[in-house]
Order: sequence, then C-alpha cells, then structure tokens
Amino acid sequence: MDTSTENNKPFVTIDGIQVYAEDLSPEGQIYLARLQRLNNKKAIAIVDLEELNASIAFFESRLIVDYQGDMNDEESTEESTSLENEEEETTEK
Repeated sequence: MDTSTENNKPFVTIDGIQVYAEDLSPEGQIYLARLQRLNNKKAIAIVDLEELNASIAFFESRLIVDYQGDMNDEESTEESTSLENEEEETTEK
C-alpha cells in the first residue's frame, strides 16, 4: 500500500488503484492521514539513522587515526632512543 499526494490531493494505492482521501470513509481518511504521518516520520528516521551511522564511522576513524598516531609517536621515540644508545656505545668504544 503506497500513500502519496498528487496535486495536493492525498491518496493511497490499493490493489493498483489510486483511492483519494475524499473517496474514503471518515475513518478511512483518518487511517490515510496517520499512514502519511507515519511514512513521513519513517523517512526522517531513515535520514537520521544515516547521519548517525556516518557520524559513528567518522569518529571511529578519527579514534583509530589518533591511536595509530600515538603508536607511531611511541615507535619513533623508541627508534630514536635505540639509535642514541647505539651512537653512545659506538663513541664509548
């Protein structure tokens, strides 16, 4: 069942036939209005979820880069320390 608005006239497609709100009973019109409202909320929720997933992915990648940067800093420090130790050993001999 698909709900849409064509020329500002809300309708629902039932069994391949467009049924306009005015052709529905008062109760059916309420159902159609609720369906449209729920479909709009669903579309907004999907966009919100996509935004949340993108934000999560961004911050995860930033965290990984930050962590790897710290590891690279430690490795650089260890390498420079070992090079300094080697130089000291060489000059002492």
